[in-house]
Amino acid sequence: GKADDAGKGGDDAAGRAFLKRLKAQHRPKPPPAPDADGAKGTRPSLPPAPSLVPSVDAGDAITLTRVVAGSCTWRLNREDAEKADDVARRACAAHAVVGIRTFDCGDIYAGVEDLVGRFLATARGQHRALFESVRLHTKVAPDLDALARLQPVAGEAPAAQRQREAAVARFVEGSVWRSANRLSASVVDLVYLHWWDWNQWGFVAALRALAQLRERGVVKEVGVTNIDAPRLRPLLETPPPGCPKIACVQVNLSVVDRRAVATGLGELCQTHGVRLLAHGALMGGLLSKTWLRAPPPGGGAHP
Repeated sequence: GKADDAGKGGDDAAGRAFLKRLKAQHRPKPPPAPDADGAKGTRPSLPPAPSLVPSVDAGDAITLTRVVAGSCTWRLNREDAEKADDVARRACAAHAVVGIRTFDCGDIYAGVEDLVGRFLATARGQHRALFESVRLHTKVAPDLDALARLQPVAGEAPAAQRQREAAVARFVEGSVWRSANRLSASVVDLVYLHWWDWNQWGFVAALRALAQLRERGVVKEVGVTNIDAPRLRPLLETPPPGCPKIACVQVNLSVVDRRAVATGLGELCQTHGVRLLAHGALMGGLLSKTWLRAPPPGGGAHP
């Protein structure tokens, strides 16, 4: 009816206004001038973000915005996939426009890497400066069943251990390339290693595989997730041969969950120059006005 037509007209007008703002904020910049030796300049660092979203260095090779767009709890409308995709891409663009240009993904976050990749593919063609300003983080989370089949056997020959390490390396490399393809990226700025069970063998082998990908330029920096201070300390102070420098650690941290501070993890990261990034800062939306004076969520609610 007329009400529907009016609504569509409003959406179109809002879309045109949004596109105008997007283009105005991200006009193409001139290429960097040659340096003193005549060589081309390197890729520019992250463009200045609004003052509310400053950027910081992490590791030796990346810059990230201090507010990161997390995607673990993103919900996609399964009944109307096309509408969900459009809404999500608009959300990606809205984050980038206000200065939140770091996107945190994961190889097990269903559909998220593809979604961000489609947004970036559009940005590459229409808003090059916006595309180049985005920083991409993702995670490698090895399959538990596959790891169970790779556990050491008493008295095994050195060749068997090398085969197990090669199998882990193939999995890690395959996961990273899959993520890069989904994200429409030739390089992933930061890859975290997520380890489900610390009693299972393979963590160091997976880190070594990420170190090799970093040396080849596929990954810029390496991080770890959901790790405690006792397990992180040897990685920073006496790292096993072949392991990469840890640039970032991502753990659950909010005004409610203070374990990273109380257990000394934050202090350890600060001592060694490792960036500590918080996930669950808003507890999946629980720390928002939506839940003010509302009944508690049910037992099956996402944390």
